[in-house]
Amino acid sequence: MFNRNYKVRGEDVNDFMVMQNFAYLSYSLKLIEAYFLEFGFSQVKLNSLQLGWQKSNDHLQNKKHLMFAQNFTARLNFGELTLEKGMTTFIDFYNDQQELVATITTELSWF
Repeated sequence: MFNRNYKVRGEDVNDFMVMQNFAYLSYSLKLIEAYFLEFGFSQVKLNSLQLGWQKSNDHLQNKKHLMFAQNFTARLNFGELTLEKGMTTFIDFYNDQQELVATITTELSWF
């Protein structure tokens, strides 16, 4: 499990001040990149090792809304690892009361 805390910014929300779906996907990408960086795998190091990773089959499930300027936590969890599909990851988003507001299920594959 890997956590990061964020705050909903102005470019993440729609006219009703609700966080949009693309922002959840953007924060999930930032979280995965931060995870790799935390363990010493920067983009430069991955390029020098001729390794790369790719997200696919993102599935967003909203339960509640995050609003403008609200603090939230994104938590990265790992699921099963298969040779055919790669690794299944679950990224959970929690509001400042630690209530689950959204989950993104995605597959990571290496190339």
